[in-house]
Amino acid sequence: MSRDLEKLSTSLDLFRTLIDKDLPVQVVVILLFVAIHDGCLQQDIFLASGMSEGSVSRCLDWLGHEHRSGKPGLKLIRKERDAEYYKRWRVFLTPKGQSFVELLKLTMED
Repeated sequence: MSRDLEKLSTSLDLFRTLIDKDLPVQVVVILLFVAIHDGCLQQDIFLASGMSEGSVSRCLDWLGHEHRSGKPGLKLIRKERDAEYYKRWRVFLTPKGQSFVELLKLTMED
């Protein structure tokens, strides 16, 4: 049990040191959801997380190319219009996001 908590602590430290020391847990949850369900619909994240649509959208902006305030985003995900219905967005990890997730996986291995 303590080994698992140690791995979790190490993983959370990666977010703080490599991504953003003030990253809210909601943003972490969304990044992990996208990592597990790469190419998911934005609506899937909203339904699975229990967060409001606005919160999910703001978190995706933070993880994406440009933060909502016009500041640069983290560039860990990208959004694309869904090919089947133009009002829906699909969410994917960027190469930077994939690299970070691979690093997270390494910290979680035995």
